[in-house]
Parts: sequence; structure tokens; C-alpha cells
Amino acid sequence: MDFISAIKKYSFSIYFLPIILVLGIHLPFFILGKDSFLITNDNLNAEFLYAHLLKISGNLFNLNQNAIIENIGVGLKLKYFHSPFILVKLPFLLFDSFNAYIINSILTRYIGFMGLYFLIKDYLQLKSKLVVYILCVSFAMLPLYTIFGVTILGQPFLLWAFLNLKNNKKKLISFACIIIFIFYSNFQLIIPFAFFWLTAFAIYNYYNEKKINRNYVFGLIIMIVFSIIANFSIISTVFSTGQDQSFRLSRVYLELPSLLGALYLFLKTLFFGELVSSLFIPIPVILLMMIVSIKFKLDRSVLYIFGIILFNILVYVLTPHISIYLGDYISFFKAFGFGRFIYLNAFLFFIILIILFKKINQNYILILVSTSILFINSFRNMEFYYNSYGKFSNDIHAAYDEDKFIKSLIPSDLYNNDHHVHHSAGFLTFNEFYATELFKEIEDFIGKKKDDYKVINLGIHPSIAQYNGFYSIDGYIPNYPLSLHTKFQKINEKEYEKKQFFGEKNITISNGVYLISSELSQDCDEYCFKKVTNKSIKKFEVNINELKKSKVEYIFSSIKIQNTDKIGIEFQEIFEKQKYPYIIYLYKII
Repeated sequence: MDFISAIKKYSFSIYFLPIILVLGIHLPFFILGKDSFLITNDNLNAEFLYAHLLKISGNLFNLNQNAIIENIGVGLKLKYFHSPFILVKLPFLLFDSFNAYIINSILTRYIGFMGLYFLIKDYLQLKSKLVVYILCVSFAMLPLYTIFGVTILGQPFLLWAFLNLKNNKKKLISFACIIIFIFYSNFQLIIPFAFFWLTAFAIYNYYNEKKINRNYVFGLIIMIVFSIIANFSIISTVFSTGQDQSFRLSRVYLELPSLLGALYLFLKTLFFGELVSSLFIPIPVILLMMIVSIKFKLDRSVLYIFGIILFNILVYVLTPHISIYLGDYISFFKAFGFGRFIYLNAFLFFIILIILFKKINQNYILILVSTSILFINSFRNMEFYYNSYGKFSNDIHAAYDEDKFIKSLIPSDLYNNDHHVHHSAGFLTFNEFYATELFKEIEDFIGKKKDDYKVINLGIHPSIAQYNGFYSIDGYIPNYPLSLHTKFQKINEKEYEKKQFFGEKNITISNGVYLISSELSQDCDEYCFKKVTNKSIKKFEVNINELKKSKVEYIFSSIKIQNTDKIGIEFQEIFEKQKYPYIIYLYKII
């Protein structure tokens, strides 16, 4: 009986207590519902939106990669942003989109907790169970984008699986972990980079042991094969030609960061992390490394791992240089995001931290350091921060806007030409961002079925209209055919010329296609995340004929256009609700 009780107690602490902790992290979402803040950048305006559009169009797991989603662009083939095998979309099949997002977040953070727990238990072996739990919760709380699945939070399980294979243990479950990681992560963001370092580790082991570890190599082969299977459609777009050629093979950078700008970015990323990969602040880890190095000799493994971290940051900083200097010779260097090595760093810092902890016997120091990391992560986790104590803060940007903090301390020339500065899209709740009631009024005013016409947006995220069911030809699209960019060059030709007049010598091919105004860009760039009532566009010169060719009938603008009669558009109505951050000027193309 005592044995059975012990088993039950052990199982509860390992499997069920983490569930309670992770659910506790997400408690603000359950309380606030759709009045919760969700990350906008690369999330509500992109990845979340795509999953939603695939859901409402019945294409979540469509095997026909040439099927077309009409809501984006002039009709976009599924292969540009969709793989039929990626598991992050499964909650969207079973639940409404908002709840699917929350469930996915719970699941990925639970996997992060359990992965680090098993890695520590089986290989890193910290004695204090309390410290282990604090570290695992800290890792599960990493400020990152859960819409990308286990891209980051699944890394402990991936390493645990390969260590098992290296030691000829738990082979079946380890192969399963590798396969699940592939299908539940974002290929472009992690797989090539994790594979690179796992292969380097295999070479290092061969050098030391003078023999090939067959299980480990087989794990690498499985990783390659299943990655290709899971992401074949997206990979194929890189090798497409003609009208289907990906824009990524032709994108350019406006200018290179200066030497001081590159140094600034390197140090900022080292101490503050990176926006999409993780805003984890490793300063406590770096300080602990310095302290331990004074009292003890640092383990060689710590130096190796820190060297990998520095290498990853260096590649991240040099990515524009790689694209410019090598991309002209091999277009692949333009398409491939080498800087995503940075997505490994948060986990690598945790490994360093755990190794350092094994050197220190004082439990109070371990608890103090691990608790400080948990506290920092909770502040840097934008969704958790804003939906809890950020609600009571006057400066809600302070939790993560390191640029604002750093630039208040140093001369401006140190960060000039830094194109990796983080910009806020505004702290809007899910309901505020998508403004469904406001856009329902627009729909009712137009009075036609939304699939009978197309729209385009000026000064607001196209994703807002797309979420509300409008067929918008513009959008933030990480991968799309070059032909779509060419179309928007024609649409924006005269405005591009004016932007060049204002000092922009080159127009980058970016992760998206937008309607632009040179006047608007001077005021608030392409997006105004606030109501603009005292400004207007005096001379807007868009190619209306090109819009007509794409069956665009309406323009949703966040700012008033004055020269409507000169360009062939007609003002219809102003739409505004106090609880939403937008004023929408509706224009009809004559």
C-alpha cells in the first residue's frame, strides 16, 4: 500500500502539478477572455490569422497544396504558408480560433516544463527539487510566440531524445519525440539550426570516441526525412520558378547596419534576447558565470555552450551582410534566414545555468537566482505581463522595450542604422485589435456578399479586415510569389518615387505587400495604431487601374484622403466606435 501511495504521489508531482502551474500561468486569459492582450507582431497579424483563415475556409489539413485561399493577395496557393501536417493547427480544428490559441499555449508551455524536467532528471541531475521546479516554470514562462508551437519550448525534449540515443536508452520514445518536435514546430525557424548543432555534437563525439554512434546518426536521418515530409510544400516554393518563384529569393536590405550599430545589436541581443525568438534576459546567468569563474574553474562544457551562444548572435547580426554580399551570387542566401540560429540561445542559457548550479551547494543562492529569472520572465512575457500587473501600470512598454531604456543612456550614433529595433504595434486586446463590431458595420453598409468584391487597406493591418472575412489583396505574408510583389510595385509606383525623393534610395521586398502613401509613412510609417483625426493625405497617387485589375472595389483607410476626385475614388462613410482604436474612412473605387 505504501508503495502504491508513493507511486501516486510521485506521478502527481511529475505530471499533474506542472499542469496546475501552467494553467495558473494562463489564468488571466480565462478571466479576461477575448479582452486579453495577445501579441500582434508575427502573431495576430500573421501566424494566428493564417490558422484562422485556413479554419474558416476548410483548408487546415488540405493535402492539395495548389488550392487557393482567396482572402489573401489575389488568391494565394496554400503551399506558400501552409503545410497539411503541422500539429499547431490541430486545436484550431477542434475549437474556435481564440480558444485554440490559448489551448496551444497551454500545451506548448507544459511540454517546455516537462522537457526541461526530464533533461535535468536524467542528465543534468540537480539535487534540489524546489530549484528544479522553479527552473522548469521559468523555462515554461519564456516570453516567446507560442503560435510557433514547440519551436523553442520543445528543445529540451529534442536534446533529451538525442542524448538517450547516444546512450542507447529509450530509443522508441526518443524517436517519437524527434518526430513530434518536427511536426509541432516551425521548420524555417528551428529545424536547420538545431540539426546543424546536433550534427556538430555528433562529429565532436566521433572525434572523442573514435566510433560512429548509429542510434544518434539514425536520429539525425529521421530528423531530415520527416522534416522534408512535413514541410515539402513550403520548401518547394524556394525552388519554384516563373510566376510561382518565392519573393525571398529576391528580397533586399535597404542598407547595412553600421559597425557601431552591429555592435549595439550584438550586445543588446546578448543581454536582452530577441523579440520573436525569446525576450529572455540572461543577465543573471552571465553574472553567475562571472562569479563562479572567480571561485571555481568553469566547466569546459560551459565555455563551449557560451561560445555557441556568441556564434549564434554573431550570425544573427551579420545576416544582412550575408544576404547582400553572398545573395547576388547564390540566391539561396537571400531566402534563408541565417539569423534564426538565435532561436537556440534561450535554452542554451538555461543549460549553462543548470551546470553552474551543480557547482554551488548553497540552496538559498540557487533559489534566489532561479526565482529572479522566473520574476524577470514574467515581466518580459508580454501576454502575461499586460493581462495581469501590466493592467495597473502607466508605462506598459517598460517590460520589454529595451531599446527605449538603452537609448536613454547612450549616444545616438551608437545605434544608427540598426534595422533590428523593436517596434510596438500597440498593446491592444484581441477584441480591440480585430474590432469585429466596427467591421460588421462596414460589411452591412456595403451590403454585398464579401466574396463578390475585394478590398485593400491603408494605415491599418490588412489582417484585421481578413479576420473579419473581407477579401483583402494586401497583407503581411512571410512567403509569397514574386509576381505579387511586382503587382504591388505597379500599384504603388508613384508613391515609391516620392518615398525615394524623401531619401529612401531602395524599396525593399519585405514580408508583406501593402498599399503605401509617402505622406502616411512620414507620420506613422505604414501603420497608425491610433485614431488620427488631425491629419490627412493631401496627394495620394495610387494606380487605380491596377487595383481594378485585381477586382478591388473598396479602400479601408485610417486617415482621410483629400484628392479623391483626382484619382478615381469616392468617399463613402466614416466608421468609428469609442471602444476600438481605429477610425475607418471607407472609399469606393469608381
